[in-house]
Amino acid sequence: MAMTRRGGIANLFGGPKQGTRITLDPHRLHYDALTVKSVYHHTPNYIRRALDLIVRREITAADFVSSEFPLGELVYALTLHRDGQLVKAGILPAKDGAHGTDGNGGRP
Repeated sequence: MAMTRRGGIANLFGGPKQGTRITLDPHRLHYDALTVKSVYHHTPNYIRRALDLIVRREITAADFVSSEFPLGELVYALTLHRDGQLVKAGILPAKDGAHGTDGNGGRP
């Protein structure tokens, strides 16, 4: 919500657990004329539009991606996500074309 401009739309997504609660500032909703929407599924058009916003630098991926992992640490990153220690992360291909290690990057 903090990233939403006046008159903007905040799109809530991410598959929260049942019973999850959020707190919204009704003053900001009213006086900044914000719209809050929720989607269950994405389409290629949504992905294309989101990437376009990032490319045009209207939003910065760093605002919502909290961590980055090399491809070789994909299993480790997924484990952190499963355990609730990570929300959004970038998975980066190896710069030298290497395929990584055993999938956990040598981490526990």
